[in-house]
Amino acid sequence: MMDLSTEDSINASRRAVIEASSVMVGTVPIYQAAVETIRKRSAVVGMTKDDLMDVIRMYAADGADFMTIHCGINREALRALTGEGRIMDVVSCGGNFITGWMLHNDKENPLYEYFDEILDICEEYDSVISLGDGLRPGCLADASDRA
Repeated sequence: MMDLSTEDSINASRRAVIEASSVMVGTVPIYQAAVETIRKRSAVVGMTKDDLMDVIRMYAADGADFMTIHCGINREALRALTGEGRIMDVVSCGGNFITGWMLHNDKENPLYEYFDEILDICEEYDSVISLGDGLRPGCLADASDRA
């Protein structure tokens, strides 16, 4: 089961779902990191590596069995995307957050750059990573592009 909460009570919702579930529960930490960053700094592009890592650690500590991490988007993939001329651009919500952040800050994706740190967190809490398809195409015309 996947918890995709983004409302005001994200923590309470996630913890209730994990506690009540008899199946594995997954989460998408960048959603909460984005929501909290917008509240604190008015825009997702103000997100920091620590904002992301803190949420990933919290989710793992709360017992999330798996987390979707959009770590496959790096500078090389972003160059392929921007040079491609897609019809529908990026349709992944997490992918949009990361690509927008990267373009605005002109930096590497922290989920890619600090992947080993994420693995350490997952090992510590026995959580698993689901590699998010952050550049997935939104239409057939984009389905075989370089990105």
